[in-house]
Amino acid sequence: MRCSKEGLSSEAAEERLAIFGHNKLKEKQGKPPDWQDFAVIVTLLVINSTISFIKENNAGNAAVALMDRLAPKAKVKYEYHFA
Repeated sequence: MRCSKEGLSSEAAEERLAIFGHNKLKEKQGKPPDWQDFAVIVTLLVINSTISFIKENNAGNAAVALMDRLAPKAKVKYEYHFA
């Protein structure tokens, strides 16, 4: 760093400030999102929601079908005799 334990002299600090500038990050100027970005994001959200709904619906139907198969079924033969 080429400085002493006491730090930089005023002249050395001025010189470095002139060469390197202030020790500060520059703010990045980003462009605002345009309508095309918005349209792509909304489209992806709609597709994702549709796929999720279909998967949940299929899972619900599978659960109902499984419960129907597992439900006990018995046939009772009943004969009524007149006396």
